Amino acid sequence: MKKIEELKIKNITLENVKVKFQVKLLQYNLNSIIYRYRQKYAFKEIVDELINKLTKEVIKSNLKEDEEAGEIITKAREIIKQLIIYSKNCNITPKEAQEGVDCSLRYILYYYSKNKERMELEEQIELLKELVLFKKVISNYNLNITDRINNAYKLEKQLRESICLQL
Repeated sequence: MKKIEELKIKNITLENVKVKFQVKLLQYNLNSIIYRYRQKYAFKEIVDELINKLTKEVIKSNLKEDEEAGEIITKAREIIKQLIIYSKNCNITPKEAQEGVDCSLRYILYYYSKNKERMELEEQIELLKELVLFKKVISNYNLNITDRINNAYKLEKQLRESICLQL
């Protein structure tokens, strides 16, 4: 099972370093998104989510393709095109999917158990979104329900309750 970093998705660097603040901010935001996804397994659902986040960030920046912004917009397009091609041709076997989900959920459960006392609301929401995404992956690949998956379902329910109490 490939990770997103194995798809040769790299941080965006600009040849022209003297650019306006909006271009630098977009570069920072795109690289931040890429960094958060680098170590995740390249399930179609996760790659599609990465494509959506990168696309929304470029649109939100509202940059016009001028001399300064053209380079970063072009590089973002190249990354998004590369991800779309992978997403369309993504052939993951059920065995690979089971192993990828298992490894991912092991990390999520470990991370939560170590950090649950000091997790901010935003972190809990992001973790919940990730668990919901894995629920979709489990359903799409028709994976066997293991103890780890059951624990992830319990964590999802616990996070929902915790978030509702904080709101």
